[in-house]
Amino acid sequence: MFLIHYSLNLNIELGLKRIEKTKRMKKKERKKCSKKRYNSNEINLRLNTYEDMFSSFDPRHYSERSLSQDFLDESKRAARDLNENELELILLIPKEKRNFEQEGVIKKRLKDHFKKHAEQLKIESRKTLYKGIALTLFGLFLMSIATMILFNNGKNLSYSLLVIWIEPASWFMVWYGLDIIFYMRNKIELEFYQKMAKAEIRFYSS
Repeated sequence: MFLIHYSLNLNIELGLKRIEKTKRMKKKERKKCSKKRYNSNEINLRLNTYEDMFSSFDPRHYSERSLSQDFLDESKRAARDLNENELELILLIPKEKRNFEQEGVIKKRLKDHFKKHAEQLKIESRKTLYKGIALTLFGLFLMSIATMILFNNGKNLSYSLLVIWIEPASWFMVWYGLDIIFYMRNKIELEFYQKMAKAEIRFYSS
């Protein structure tokens, strides 16, 4: 009887330990999902509420609402030196303020915003590039005309005046066109939105 009783107690104790161990593992797994582990290729932004991401002047729903300029500026600073491959945008929200349904809507809104602006800036950059090429080619064309005039009618006063007018314009067009081609003003903006359009967006409890 003593051995049976001891055996039962031992089995119960082992069972309780096993249950406790399982509970601890599950708890650890839940923490792992809700807490953030940091790595080098991600943007981490701590927010007080979801409202911090959106404009306070826009009363619309999260699915249509304009993003806050402060939120975008902070994201740009954080993304500047990061690689677009496997980039993550990590948004840290207080645990008691999290709403998983709203987070799904906000993720979609952020993705739509970044993709839309990346596409718009890409189109603008292409137009700017074509403008720079056109100005450069037209400047070179005017230079060629000025050279031909000087070569064939160098001593004619009227032609000499024409050359004086054409030459500065041609040089200006060439340099301005090359400046547009190699120093596009929206290049940094375009790189940011292209990065963010590809980024994985995640919410975690802070």
